[in-house]
Amino acid sequence: MLGGVNFPPSDLAGACSLFRADVQVNVVVKACYSGSFASAFRVANQRNIYVHTSAKVDEKSYSARRSISGRHRNSVFGQAFLRTLGLTRDIDDNWTLQKQKYYIEERLNRSDIPESFRSTPVVVSDSPVTRLMKEILFRDYLDISFSNAPVRARRVLSPTNEALHLLQPQENHQLQRAYGNAKSARQYEASSHMIGCEMNLLDINYSVRGDEGVTTDWCTLTRQPPHRREETIVQLAHITWFRWKVQEPFLCVAEELIRVGLISLDAMYTPMNLSQQTPSTSAVMKALNCFSIPRSCMDFQELIFGTHFFAPPLWLATLIVRSCTDWTRIVNRLTTVPLLGELDSELVLKVVQQRPKFTVNPDEGKITGDPSKTSSYGFWLPQGTRLKFFLPTWTKRYSQVMEAYYIATGKRWEDFEDVEKRMGNLLTMEMGLYN
Repeated sequence: MLGGVNFPPSDLAGACSLFRADVQVNVVVKACYSGSFASAFRVANQRNIYVHTSAKVDEKSYSARRSISGRHRNSVFGQAFLRTLGLTRDIDDNWTLQKQKYYIEERLNRSDIPESFRSTPVVVSDSPVTRLMKEILFRDYLDISFSNAPVRARRVLSPTNEALHLLQPQENHQLQRAYGNAKSARQYEASSHMIGCEMNLLDINYSVRGDEGVTTDWCTLTRQPPHRREETIVQLAHITWFRWKVQEPFLCVAEELIRVGLISLDAMYTPMNLSQQTPSTSAVMKALNCFSIPRSCMDFQELIFGTHFFAPPLWLATLIVRSCTDWTRIVNRLTTVPLLGELDSELVLKVVQQRPKFTVNPDEGKITGDPSKTSSYGFWLPQGTRLKFFLPTWTKRYSQVMEAYYIATGKRWEDFEDVEKRMGNLLTMEMGLYN
């Protein structure tokens, strides 16, 4: 019996054998079921398997010990791990790595747990806790209970042998097939170089939400077999192109609002915290969410690999909160100049009923840090420095992205002239202010 369904050992072993050998399979189950999976995967000769079990106060072992089969016995992640993967239904419980670590340490070092059974969750199966959680977080997984599908999962797989392809935005499927069939070393090299340059701008030891799968795939690239390595580069290249393209409308909107005097160019010059919203930026984000393009970046319900990317709408929201001169005129401008996509009238009614408010604050979301470092993979919108210092690096990055796109697909990057024109307009306005 497993998840309320009878599984003969032979059937379970047969199901396990459907996973390819290079696919890491993570199973999260109650401790009483873990042996069934460990045995089934051993029979199926599938070694790249980790069965994570819950840790409870009344269980005997709290160690990080792993059996030969690869099973974590009473995984130190415990309930925190289950919550991380969305196996609880509390939609208000927004977990972070810091909260997870605190939760784990608190559970595993309680006074009612014998000293001999306590452990500090520093390392699990030779991997740091944060790295292991990032490797598993937001991955595809199969719900075998049928009735208790995790509501906060990135995607629930069916049937079981679809575990490889995670992927891209709908509009990029044709592009993916064209590049996926290409074996040219030049294409691979151009895409790898582009991805590597973008990764160098990140602190990969701390990934914001939406970047976990991206950074993990890049860091584990050299350990992947050659055919899987090529698939990973294809995925990461499409994510890069998607993220660069989706930021263009936000730059166009910002240039439009600055040009007509509804927000200030000075609001860009202070570094922004683009990994966390404030009450004021959250209020503006609710309004931006009524448009299709920002909503595609802020999709919390269906976290398609690489497309959860709320830094661009948060960037625009921060500019508005820092320097808004007339919120009503900004809203009218956004609705009459359709740069952010289609407007959802039902969402507009909900936002109007909630009456979100914000306070103009020139230092909203201010942080100290290196402006050359990006908060999210592929983020390029200007912030934290004058445009005359920003443009040389941006131009080089933009050229690399467009060149890799052309080499891989044979197609020209659309609308780049408009983006360069808007950036030039901003630079001209800056020169008029400071020269």
